[in-house]
Amino acid sequence: MDSLETDRKKYMDQVLLAIKGKEKMSVDSVFTNLKVLSGFPAENLVFAMNAWGKALGVSCSHCHNTSDFALDEIDKKEIAREMVSLGTIIGDKLKTIKGLSPRPIVNCTTCHRGVLKPEFRFPAK
Repeated sequence: MDSLETDRKKYMDQVLLAIKGKEKMSVDSVFTNLKVLSGFPAENLVFAMNAWGKALGVSCSHCHNTSDFALDEIDKKEIAREMVSLGTIIGDKLKTIKGLSPRPIVNCTTCHRGVLKPEFRFPAK
């Protein structure tokens, strides 16, 4: 396990412990200051955040004050919110293209591939 994965797991475990007994409740009723995510079980947010961190090659502190995850003091958190919204827009547009899957998948990994700044060129072979 690499250090970023270890760090993310530490925070995941802390949050899962803090929401123990509320895992299946709506995310909106368990967490505060959610602006673009709603309508799914609270535990799914923890796993989604871990997946997003992995997709970007970062840990929780990249976007969050890990003493209070609800705070908006780190600007990367707003960027992440905007990127979630962008993913939804792209996914919705892809659904209108004939011949593609009716449920196209667009997520952080689509572009980031485990690095914070997506590559703009293919690597030389």
